[in-house]
Amino acid sequence: MRSALDLADEVGLRALTIRAVAKRADVAPMSIYTHVQNKEELFDFMYLEVTARLYADAGHPTWQAEYISMCHQVRQTLLLHPRWAPLLSRPAPPLSIPLRERMLALMTADGLSLDDAFGAISHGALSSIGYALVELTFRDSEGSSSLVKRFEKLKQWAEQPAADKPDPLTRAAVTKASRFDLSAVFARSIRIYVSGLEAGRARQP
Repeated sequence: MRSALDLADEVGLRALTIRAVAKRADVAPMSIYTHVQNKEELFDFMYLEVTARLYADAGHPTWQAEYISMCHQVRQTLLLHPRWAPLLSRPAPPLSIPLRERMLALMTADGLSLDDAFGAISHGALSSIGYALVELTFRDSEGSSSLVKRFEKLKQWAEQPAADKPDPLTRAAVTKASRFDLSAVFARSIRIYVSGLEAGRARQP
């Protein structure tokens, strides 16, 4: 699967062929067909490998640390390998994900309901995927973020003198910020969500 994923990094899924994967792996094409019947089945195996990388267990002893680690792992993996993202939309059978099972155990042992714990894990995975897809969508052809460029224009506007000073709070907040850091925005959102889960757990009877 490593050869297939490496090739997908370069050419994307649409241009990927079994013959090209075989060439990358330095094997005969027919040897690939002993493992998969067609390209769609190859994509299924690639999906399994990507899922294993997205949800690799970091071994943290608390659910809070593991939750934060999972979210960062999902986002960073997709940012590093944007052409893997379409694999996640494939119809797939239910998967056994050891990290999910361990996190559910940690979270319920700490007082969260099973329903809240499962919902939180789903939220973390989906929001992390969403952040990555938004960041990738707003990259230009050179890999620069148009979100950062928008913030820089907003900062110039905020620092300009204005007679009526519209949006004073926005001006103050933007002027105070030195730069727009997408990683910092993401990290803060995850910390806030974890704090909310902890507060909700504390209020449960």
